[in-house]
Amino acid sequence: MAKKELTLKEHLQRIQRKGGKARWEGVPPEERSAYAKKTVAARWAKVKKKATAKNSVAKKTAGSKKAS
Repeated sequence: MAKKELTLKEHLQRIQRKGGKARWEGVPPEERSAYAKKTVAARWAKVKKKATAKNSVAKKTAGSKKAS
């Protein structure tokens, strides 16, 4: 039986799937948890930063409309 030739996209997807699992195999659960918490905190900080930036822009544009 001949093996099917993979497209580049399929090949990269297979490599990427194995990569994440292989990376975390030797890491203890405590370290994985600590890393996940740090990642989530960074992600939420980014979201909050965008939200405050949007609010400040909205307040500035609303203030300029009132002054006109």
